[in-house]
Amino acid sequence: MSAIQAIWDAVGIPARLVFPYRDRTKGELLRKCADRKNLASLVGSSTSCGKFQRHNLTHCGECIPCLVRRAAFLKAKMRDTTTKGYLRDKLAHSESKDVAAAAASYLRYRDEGIRRFAGGSLSFASHSDRGQYESVVADGMDELGELLSSHGVI
Repeated sequence: MSAIQAIWDAVGIPARLVFPYRDRTKGELLRKCADRKNLASLVGSSTSCGKFQRHNLTHCGECIPCLVRRAAFLKAKMRDTTTKGYLRDKLAHSESKDVAAAAASYLRYRDEGIRRFAGGSLSFASHSDRGQYESVVADGMDELGELLSSHGVI
C-alpha cells in the first residue's frame, strides 16, 4: 500500500490511504460492529464468493472467500443470513480443493506456528509492524480452524 501511496503522491493525488481495520479479521469486524441494525440488514446481501457469477449469483460455500465469510459469522456468533445460502452447505465431505487447502494450511499453522506459516509473505511489513500482521493472520487462521472443526473437516 505504501507503493500505491507513493504513486498518488508523485502524481499529485491529495489523498491518504488509511487502514483502520488492518489489525482485525472479518469475524472481529462483524463481532465489534457498533451499528448492529445496519449490519443485520446489509450483511446477508454482501458478496464474498470468488465464483458468485458462475453460480447464478449464489455463494458456492467452498471457495476461500466463502470459507472466510462463514468463519466470520461463526466467530461473531451471528446467524449467517447470506442471501440464497450456499450451494454447498456441508463441508465434511467436500471434494473442493479450496476446502482441502484451507484444512492443510490450518493444520500447518497449528503445528508449526505463525512465524513458520507466514514466512516471507509478510515481507512487506516493517519490523515494528510484523507482529501486528502475524497476530491478525493467526486470528484469521483460528477462525478458519473453528469453521473447519465445526463441520468435521479437521
